[in-house]
Amino acid sequence: MNWKIEITALALAAAIFGACDPVQHSAQTGPLIEASEVSVMTEDTLPLALIDVRPEAQYLAGHLPGAANFWRTDLENKDTLYGGMALSRSLFEQKLGAAGFTDAHRFVLYDDQGGVEASRVYWLLKRYGLDGMQIMRGGLQAWEGDLETGAPIAAQAEFIFPGKERPEMYISYALFEEWRGREGVRLIDSRSEQEFSGAELKTGAFAAGHIPGAMHCCYSNCVNYSAAPCLKDSAALDVLYARLASREDTVITYCHSGVRSAYVWFVLSEILGYPNVYNYDGSWTEWSYFQSLADRESDRKTKRIK
Repeated sequence: MNWKIEITALALAAAIFGACDPVQHSAQTGPLIEASEVSVMTEDTLPLALIDVRPEAQYLAGHLPGAANFWRTDLENKDTLYGGMALSRSLFEQKLGAAGFTDAHRFVLYDDQGGVEASRVYWLLKRYGLDGMQIMRGGLQAWEGDLETGAPIAAQAEFIFPGKERPEMYISYALFEEWRGREGVRLIDSRSEQEFSGAELKTGAFAAGHIPGAMHCCYSNCVNYSAAPCLKDSAALDVLYARLASREDTVITYCHSGVRSAYVWFVLSEILGYPNVYNYDGSWTEWSYFQSLADRESDRKTKRIK
């Protein structure tokens, strides 16, 4: 997805916002943690698992000391015809073990996009049965300590998700199609206005436009684009999404391939406490693929009838 340009433009336009407000969640139990707290944690004896969620070249140029690198393409299922889907639970366990992590580690995730990329990894960890992970608020830009270059050498470990997989966090194409027209189900398209309207067709999509019945709210509306991009305060986020869905609704988020929609899932579920939020992992890429198949089949039937 080429949406970093969009973030840069919005950052310039929103420079008047100023610094991020202090986090409103407990550093021990909440989903967000301050960079200053992480700095102290890296110097104690806690088994800390730092995950840098940026492209490898950026990671190698400078990252938090000891951090492992998981970019979005490292966490994809390579066996689909349309791409973007999350890798399996067992393969994710192997990757976490190869990075030297066990389920005894405390996971802290960060990126340089206000938490957008990190929230995808957070969503995967929780979906597959881990709790207690946190996203570093403000990301790399909020870090005031030294950076490390290159990739640390990790000792192979065994990672096994301590809890059961949570199917309530994920919705398949078949279930999505079954649910999306029901009363009380709200679809939120978290892509850009250009993607939603069909003016922009991103690589990997099989059509332009949006899923019928979806409401639009770009993920970027959640971000305070200050010197260190981070989530807006919970009161502002509550106002933003209250116009789209209530806490009694079933909310399904989608984007192009499940990254930006995982961010909106994080906001709704982890920050605002909406109880019934699903991230449609296949998102527009998968949905447009199956719709294109259906359209071609319909055309073939029409031609046969003629």
